[in-house]
Amino acid sequence: NGEITNYAQIDSNGQRYLLANSMGQLYLMILISDDSSSYSKISDIRFEFLGETSIADNITYIDNGVVFIGSKLGDSQLLKLVDTPNDNGFYVNVLETYTNLGPILDMIVVDIEKQGQGQIITCSGGHKNGSLRIIKSGIGINENAIIDLPGVKAIWPLRLTDSQADDHLVLAFFDYTKILSFQGEEFEDVELESFDLSHQTLCTLNVSRDLILQVSTSSIRLIQTSQSAVGNCVVQEWRPDAGSISVASANQQEILVACRHVLFYFLIASNQFSLISSASLDNEVACLDLCEEKKNFNLCAVGLWGDFSVRLLTLPGLDQILNENVKCDVIPRSILIDYLDDIAYLFCSFGDGSVISYVIGSGNGIGLSERRKVVLGTQPTILKKFSTNESKNIFACSDRPSVISSANQKLVYSSVNLKQVDYMCQFSSKLYAQCLILISGGTMRIGTMDNIQKLHIRSLHLNETVRRICYQAESKTFGLITCRPESVNQSVSTLCANQLIAKHGALVPLKSETCSKSTDFSSGFIDIQNINSFLILDQNTFECLYSVQLQTSEFALSIISIKFDESYFVIGCAQMNEDDPEPKQGRLILFKLSDNKLNYISELSTKGAPYCMSSLNNKLLVGISNQLKMYELKEGQLELLASYSDNVFITHLQCKNDFIIIGDIMKSCSVLAYRQDTNQLELVAKDFTPIWLSSVEIVDDDNFMMCDCFNNIITLRKDSGQTNEEERKSLKNHGCMHIGEQINVFRHGLLGMQQESNELIMNQHVQNSMLAGTVSGSIMLFCQLSPVLFKILNELQNKLSKHLITAGRIEYAKWRNFESERRIEENKNFIDGDLIECFQELSASEQENLVKDFRIDEQMVGHNGEEFSVNYLNKLVEELSRLH
Repeated sequence: NGEITNYAQIDSNGQRYLLANSMGQLYLMILISDDSSSYSKISDIRFEFLGETSIADNITYIDNGVVFIGSKLGDSQLLKLVDTPNDNGFYVNVLETYTNLGPILDMIVVDIEKQGQGQIITCSGGHKNGSLRIIKSGIGINENAIIDLPGVKAIWPLRLTDSQADDHLVLAFFDYTKILSFQGEEFEDVELESFDLSHQTLCTLNVSRDLILQVSTSSIRLIQTSQSAVGNCVVQEWRPDAGSISVASANQQEILVACRHVLFYFLIASNQFSLISSASLDNEVACLDLCEEKKNFNLCAVGLWGDFSVRLLTLPGLDQILNENVKCDVIPRSILIDYLDDIAYLFCSFGDGSVISYVIGSGNGIGLSERRKVVLGTQPTILKKFSTNESKNIFACSDRPSVISSANQKLVYSSVNLKQVDYMCQFSSKLYAQCLILISGGTMRIGTMDNIQKLHIRSLHLNETVRRICYQAESKTFGLITCRPESVNQSVSTLCANQLIAKHGALVPLKSETCSKSTDFSSGFIDIQNINSFLILDQNTFECLYSVQLQTSEFALSIISIKFDESYFVIGCAQMNEDDPEPKQGRLILFKLSDNKLNYISELSTKGAPYCMSSLNNKLLVGISNQLKMYELKEGQLELLASYSDNVFITHLQCKNDFIIIGDIMKSCSVLAYRQDTNQLELVAKDFTPIWLSSVEIVDDDNFMMCDCFNNIITLRKDSGQTNEEERKSLKNHGCMHIGEQINVFRHGLLGMQQESNELIMNQHVQNSMLAGTVSGSIMLFCQLSPVLFKILNELQNKLSKHLITAGRIEYAKWRNFESERRIEENKNFIDGDLIECFQELSASEQENLVKDFRIDEQMVGHNGEEFSVNYLNKLVEELSRLH
């Protein structure tokens, strides 16, 4: 059932071998020797089918029945050979799976929720390992329960019984408080006379096993609890002389409250709290926080309404030691002091969704340094502390919720894959252990958080090669073209996408024809035919809604979602004939999805293969063999508007603004423009250097990027200001670098949420971000840098390349030089981001030595007015790293 491609020896005597074939099937081959002979003689060979695995490019037998399967077309696997079959009837169990995105044949970058939260969807793998991979930069929440609770302002967990687990929740509303009791999966309202339920709670917590603190807008209460009589005794209560309590912060030893512009500080001891000090401030208090860890100082932080300032006050005296102008015209909404990786930070969030962080230094007096500003959302942000796996983190509740953590003593901002979170708390009951409770709108979610990491990859296995993908926002669907080999009389069938569709969707007929078999080369080979299909998937569930199976001799090559008068899917396919080296016939097929029904509109025959498509100003551009053709839609039919012929074979096509770039498999690329007044496609400029092209993209109106088959990246530039026509129509090589991988596809966009920063990286310094997918499964990020920023990073790159010891001691410059079968060029005008980020891994002394003889002039650091230093470079590299 397939060609044997790999083997691994099991026994040292060579009697048992593992065999893997091209269909991802694993066999055991046993050599049976004739013991009667005086020498070893093989008398028989026995084969046993063990099961299905990823299509193997390498097999390694480790020991004790453990086998590693290395795959280029799917996920690599660690397997365990077993004696008894599992539920699938296989004699192998998967111990571990190692994600492989390669080869990435195509990909798109989409923001489905319109929240500025981009995600990548790749066409990965091949044959039965073909899949879609949904890649998000963020943290997922695994929901355990969802409860409707409108109007909740804040929430806290409590233990009101003699238990180590949380068993109650205190919910604060605008002018009252509720308490929910959790008993297993059930919860109910409870009323406790000792709790102030007629006012909004600002803060509550367990002070000790039988003592609870509640701060409401009217008072501070210390409540005694017991297992027999829950919450039946108010030990102590304090009420302000005038007005109400506006904000509060507390821990098991301290209480800090504000009544408009007056602060009150209390200490808790011996089941009592005592007023220690008070202070009157210039303006009303908007937010405050107590520093729980008293490592180097005993402080509280306060944000004020009137002057938009942040104050640090010492405890217990409430003496102001620092007044920080945060340089923000928006009122602070939440403030927090916390230690992350043993570094004390001050965080302050504002009404516009921005968060400013400082490092609190205590060397020569308390001071703030290393100011950072990040825009996490557009609405007021609330900061809450929480812990995961013994590491402390901060949850930023907003319309774009995020988690702030620390890695290698650097702050990391990770978006949470939820639309909005208004408030959160940690909760750990007997049923819901180590959970988070998230309030959003009128809903309360109880769930666990994924590991805090940059990328989360979800796999949707289709069991066939996914060649191309597109997205149609109007119908909220994805369009795919797929291909799978299928045995005409196969006895072992592999579940494919179309078989799933028969259960869950509708099959749309398209010129049904009798399936013709491929040539039967010999009786020992299986008769194989390639089945190509067009699939439509729902954007949220990824459920397959429709499938169109093409003719047996037809290959689907390209797909696009285009808006003429309405949105359509266009499929480009070609008739394959074994006698012809290249397809001579093809067709463009139009579909329209409306009212949850897929309609076949029309088709157009082509003289050649439509390998690539793009759209420009509601017109369809198609690369058909060696010609570029432009079509418009009239009365449901595609009509030719213009054409251009000066190519060998068009394999890539991209449009941006008014420009079109053509990628030729041998003749590099050409830039065209469409002249609407004359209905003509005109050459603007071209690259006259022959190159084996693998991908191409437009960076901006004057710059273009491409990758060749020798794993080099090249940028081209056109000079429209040249008076000489020959020079003006020539694309000049502006930059090149060897990247070690072949890029199949470029896409404009960023992965995850783009966090704005007003400090170093502004729009004029980093622009035109592009993502790239490679054959080996890497995803790369390219950004266009301003000349000022490029000079700084280029100097740093030169220093680091000489300072760092590379693997195998390969000379960095030599590795990065452009190299093809015809020429070698020195790499130029590219910055290696991975190398630049190594700067943060150096020790402080290494960084100082590296920067000591930096050749820097005033212009290179003049864009933000900060003096050039190691600290400046660290901030610069840190902000650049946030781009991915």
